[in-house]
Amino acid sequence: MLSGVLCLIAGLVMKWWDARQLREFGWFAYAPLSETTYFPGPTPMAVAALVLLFAGVAAFFLGLGIRLGRRRR
Repeated sequence: MLSGVLCLIAGLVMKWWDARQLREFGWFAYAPLSETTYFPGPTPMAVAALVLLFAGVAAFFLGLGIRLGRRRR
């Protein structure tokens, strides 16, 4: 359960840090021929933060379920 909480905290910190970074897309972000707006995908750090968040939630609830299951016996 503690590892789940630590993963949650680490994922939140990574997501917060990634959101505060300056993004520069350069000249190639402009696509005049397609007449569409360029929307970049998520950064690798944002993907890692989301994976860490989901792993933390899963580990937390797994630990909580095991702990509550032991008390019922």
